[in-house]
Parts: sequence; C-alpha cells; structure tokens
Amino acid sequence: MVHCFTDQPQHRRPDPRPRRAPSVAGAIGLALILLSHPARAQSAPLPAPIASDADRLNARDLFDKGLELQQKGRWAEALLAFQRAQVLFSAPTNMLHIAQCLAQLGRLIEAEETYHGLASLALPKDAPAPFVAAATQGAAELQQVQALIPKLRIEVTPSGIANLTVTLDQQPVNLLLLDTDRLVDPGSHTVKALAPGYAPKEAVFTVREKEARVVVLALQPLEGVAPAPVMPPAAPVIAPQPAPAIAPQPQPQAAPPVDAMPNAPRGMVRVTFVTAGPARSWSVLDGERTLCTTPCTRIQNPDVPVAMRLIEEGLLKDRVTLLGADLRPYGPGPLTVAVHPRSDLELVGGLLATTFGGIGQATGIPLMSVGCSQNDTTMCRAGVITTAVTAFLLAAGISLMVDAGARLEVRPATVAVLR
Repeated sequence: MVHCFTDQPQHRRPDPRPRRAPSVAGAIGLALILLSHPARAQSAPLPAPIASDADRLNARDLFDKGLELQQKGRWAEALLAFQRAQVLFSAPTNMLHIAQCLAQLGRLIEAEETYHGLASLALPKDAPAPFVAAATQGAAELQQVQALIPKLRIEVTPSGIANLTVTLDQQPVNLLLLDTDRLVDPGSHTVKALAPGYAPKEAVFTVREKEARVVVLALQPLEGVAPAPVMPPAAPVIAPQPAPAIAPQPQPQAAPPVDAMPNAPRGMVRVTFVTAGPARSWSVLDGERTLCTTPCTRIQNPDVPVAMRLIEEGLLKDRVTLLGADLRPYGPGPLTVAVHPRSDLELVGGLLATTFGGIGQATGIPLMSVGCSQNDTTMCRAGVITTAVTAFLLAAGISLMVDAGARLEVRPATVAVLR
C-alpha cells in the first residue's frame, strides 16, 4: 500500500496506515494532553471543552487502539474505535482516520462525506499542530477519494412505461434519476425494474473504482397480458388534482432502533428523519446530493441547511427546506425531524373555499355599494352580509391552502440510529 500525499499525481486510495514516525504519535498525544490540561500549556490556553477528563483519556486510548488496528489492516475494528473516540472527544485526527477506514472498506461515499466534514471545520489560530496537519491531509485525500468513486447510469427500455418501479440494492430509485449518472460505492449491486404487463428484469453486476457503468434493463411484454402503455414525451402540464377519498389516518413511521453511539460530537446535532403521514420515502438532501432516505439518522451540523424531498414520480413534488435555525434552539439533541406531506384534501378544500369566497366578494361589494348609495335598505343589507360572510370564507380558504403545504416538525427524540 502506497502513502497518498499531495505531491502524488496518481489517483490512489488514501493509505490509512499511520506513519510510524514517533513525532506524529507524540504530537497527537501531546495535543490531547494540552486540551485536557490547558493550564500546563506554554501557549495561550484553549477554550475548555465540554468533555470530562475521563472522556478525554478514554478517547486517547481508543485513538491509540484504532491506530494499532489500522496498522494491522483491521479496518472495521479500527473504524469502530475511531468513531467511539470521536463521540467522546471530537477531533480532526479522529475524523481523518474514520474517513481513511471507510475508504478502505469500500464505503467511498461515506468517506467523501467525512472528508467534507473535516474540510469544513473552522480551526482556531492556536489549534494543535496535529489537528492542522489532519485537516491539510484530509483536503488532499478528499480529491483522491472523489476520483475513485464509480458512476452508474440506469436505463430502462422502452422509455416512458407507466407505473414503472426501479430499485437499486432494494432501495427505490427516483425515476427522474434514470438516464443520468449517479455516484455508487464500488462492489456488487443489483438493479430491478417492474411494470404492469411486463416481465420483471434484474441485473446483478460489480462496479470497480473509477468505473463509469451503464446498465440497460430491456423489459419484455408478458404473453397474453396487455402491457402498461408507453407514455410519449410531452410538455409538462399541471392539471387540477381531484379531491382524494377520506382514508383512515395513517400511523407515522416508526423510528429505528437505538444506536450504540448515543451522543453527537460537540457542535453537531444528532437528527432522526422520519415521515409523519403516509408511508412514503423522503430523501434528505445536501443541495442536490442525496444523504439518506427516511427513516434515517445523521450527525448534522445545525448551521448547514438540509432539504427533504418526496421520492415520488410526478410533476408536483413536495420539498421542504430545514434551516439550521430550526435545530439550534434544541441543543445537541438527539432530535427527531418529522416531515408532514402536503394534504391534497386541505388543498382542494382551500381552492373551493377561495373560489366561492371570491365570487361572493364580487357579488356582495357591488350590492352593498349600489344599495347603500341609493338608500335601498334590503339591497344594502344583503350586500353587507354577503361581503362579510364571503370574506370569512375567502380567509378560511387561503388559510387551508397555506396549511396544506408540506411542513417539518422538530422535536426532541428519545431514540435514534446512525445510518
């Protein structure tokens, strides 16, 4: 295994084995000691961290154990040791080795995300030298990992099949992502396509690092069964939505089991994303990059906006943006973010109420104006009553349409899982 540093032009997997130079190990231990006892440091004292002395000592022991396991190539065990050390005491050195172990385990997308978190850290000017070195090394290894991540394009023929369902490794694929490149981890993957009237199609394949793979699923009609119609491409048209039938209130999605790491690192928030309503999957996004699908739990920076989007084919898609200000008042968590989908029933009711309210206003105001100006008591009174009643109806309709939109509910959580 060759070490990967910034002066190497080749795109190689970052070598996570710790350097054997005594100065690095001693510097890391010295940094933890200085943070544990800032009064003994010769430089300006650092702000006292929240972690206790016992937590810092245990974090240092776990870090040393992780280095030993990493040197032996026992990546999964080393990853667990570094993750536990990070929970006890958040440090850039922990994050660097977590990302390296993830990369060696083939979990390149998670490794890239961890490298991004390391690069986004704002270190103080007097940060220990090992912390600064870890951030610098992480920035260099981030580019190397990004170059290794494979790309996958899924194509289904014939195109435009109605009621098509596509899954990748048993997870639903948004049909808008068909015929486009998406990032995947190297290794074995399974793609399935289902549609009424067609025989199911499945492809099992292996993707290598840096590979760009195209998988084509050609669906064949079943004999004696009319296949689903192929919808020709058309310009998007937003049609009125009919009022849905009233159904029993669905139960919210259950939160996953409790994870082995109960607390988020300092400055981060542990957030469980669930759906409160029909059991439909929502994607949690960072920009346009999908982080996970509900239900899932993440260690989230409260200052970084996160969006949630409904995974469902169609022209109208719910999308709600979760701003950092929504998380900060709750402290370090853990928190639960429940997304409430758009209520089509309230939306249709609001449209009807607004329509009739507007018609009433158009009728009542002229009646009131003409009747009152001509001293026609009956006409004037009818206009006043009509205007007042329809004004209330108009306001109620607008309120219904506003409340019908998708919304997020943030509340303290008692259970969470890191996925």
